[in-house]
Amino acid sequence: GTFYAGGIRVPLAVRWPARIQAGTETHEPVIGIDFYPTWLDVAGATPPRDYLLDGLSMTPLFDDPDASLGRETIYWHFPGYPNSPWRTGPVSAVRSGEWKLMKFYETDHVELYDLVRDPGEQEDVAETMPVERDRLLGALEGWLQLTNAPLPRWPDD
Repeated sequence: GTFYAGGIRVPLAVRWPARIQAGTETHEPVIGIDFYPTWLDVAGATPPRDYLLDGLSMTPLFDDPDASLGRETIYWHFPGYPNSPWRTGPVSAVRSGEWKLMKFYETDHVELYDLVRDPGEQEDVAETMPVERDRLLGALEGWLQLTNAPLPRWPDD
């Protein structure tokens, strides 16, 4: 896919009648890495002491849909070129609060969206909101360094 809305911003449904009231909604963002810690939590299990979990358990949201997981920022990174014409090119994204920034490596282009005003990501405000753009770009670059994330390699490299 894509890193735009509909690619990484998709609905999640959880059914657990004994714990979650039907019709409950939350707007707390979660990510795929949150499933494993959630399953551990539900099972009452703990990972080994020296095992680092990147995700957070979603179970607080089961009991209180207004709860916060305490995560300020979510990162996505896609550095490669799978051999599928429908896939996105190399891109990284960061979401913090109402803001989402995407960096496209082929063009070094950056896009910024206000997800509260523009949940469909139609109006790129990177040029008109330079403080937010630079803050998120700095956070993204710091995260890429911290995690030693692989940078894109061009198909003929």
